[in-house]
Amino acid sequence: MLCRELANRSKKIPRCGAQLGKRAAILAACLFATVFAQAATFVVNSPADVPDATPGDGQCETAAGNKICTLRGAIQEANALAGADVIQLQANATYMLTRPGADETSLNGSLDISDSVDIVGGGPGSTIIDGNGAATADRVFDVLPCIGNDANCALGQVVVSMTGISIRHGQAANLGGGGGLYSAHAGGKAVLTMTNCRVENNTAGVGGGIYFSGSIALTSSTIADNTATINSGGGVFLSGTFTIADSTFSGNVATSENGFGGGLYLVGSGEIRRSAVSGNRARNGGGIFSVTPDKALYIENSTLFGNASDEDGGGLENFIGTTTLANVTIAGNTANADRSGGGTGGGVFNRDSATLNFDNSIIANNADLITGSLFSVLNDCGGTIVSLGFNIVTHATCTIAGGHLTDAVVFGPFQFNGGPTKTLALLPGTGGIDAGNPGGCTDRLGAPLETDQRGLPRPLGTACDLGAYEVQPDLIFEDDFEA
Repeated sequence: MLCRELANRSKKIPRCGAQLGKRAAILAACLFATVFAQAATFVVNSPADVPDATPGDGQCETAAGNKICTLRGAIQEANALAGADVIQLQANATYMLTRPGADETSLNGSLDISDSVDIVGGGPGSTIIDGNGAATADRVFDVLPCIGNDANCALGQVVVSMTGISIRHGQAANLGGGGGLYSAHAGGKAVLTMTNCRVENNTAGVGGGIYFSGSIALTSSTIADNTATINSGGGVFLSGTFTIADSTFSGNVATSENGFGGGLYLVGSGEIRRSAVSGNRARNGGGIFSVTPDKALYIENSTLFGNASDEDGGGLENFIGTTTLANVTIAGNTANADRSGGGTGGGVFNRDSATLNFDNSIIANNADLITGSLFSVLNDCGGTIVSLGFNIVTHATCTIAGGHLTDAVVFGPFQFNGGPTKTLALLPGTGGIDAGNPGGCTDRLGAPLETDQRGLPRPLGTACDLGAYEVQPDLIFEDDFEA
């Protein structure tokens, strides 16, 4: 009632500026409350791919009064309703997209999101959204700029949260960007948070799994077996700001002539923590390709293992900008993997236009394959890299500014050793144990690193262990049996 009365009175000229300011403030508060009061929760109860009967009427139904709510219908309603709505998906359900075509209304093809929404599933192994590949010839999700701005997006941008879902078998139309999820439209920078999600087996020209421009946070998620067919970012192509934690990037591919970053192609600035990048392949930067002009990439407590590049940087190529590694393990990666045309820096390759710093880290047992031969040569790095102290590089043919150790390092198999991601265990007696900074291993802000990649305590000894894995003492029960 107060809001309605003030709205009517606001049409008249107020007697003084103070009254105008007060009324404007109350009207703004009323508008804000009205926008968010309209936010709704839509419970999807059908896996069918059928649109909503009347988008915008507040009822998620495929026909008037039938109470059948589909994922496509829920997104159409959420787009039409102002405020950050919630879409609740079923567990043990697969939502197969079956409507071919491409538009930006979510009627056909991809699920187009144009207003802020939280999409909640029952877990990535239980709630699956399947793009159906060539049958729909479109990606799975497309996050659009705000439509109507203040009316539909209270923050002036689309804010999307996805939890507990799998996104698979998307195929970007005309081999564009983001087979699983795309957001890089002119005039909009979306915000995306993905928690406990899987993005797998998607295909695009660039950014096979995800192509995203804006602000993105990936937590406890897996990006696996995606393909970029004509350009970069087999797993993800991220431009803007990014935060990645407790996540896995594996089996992604970008091997075309312009294929950079098999697992991740990164433009902008951000950080990767407690994550694993493994088994990815690209022309350059098999695991990660970093382009961060005037920005920075920071990687902490993470492992790069078993990645391959047909040219330079099997594990990581730093092309522009500054990349810093803190307690990172880079091992078992390969450059010149196609044995054709040359390539170097099995572990890391740093271009002259970039800076790569590393601290309390291990770069070991990486290789370059020899062109026209079945043989390989151990080679951990190419270009010039900067040791900030307390590092091991076992087979360096690059220039290393700063002191480092060359101790042999013996790892256990790449496997789950506790925690959410795979790691390489340091075996007893190997190099790197208790070899970290005796003053403490720290993050980029100087705060102590109190856990390793698995979330287990560090340090446990005279100093922290180098790399992402901290050796834990055997647990002894009171009856002297080991755990």
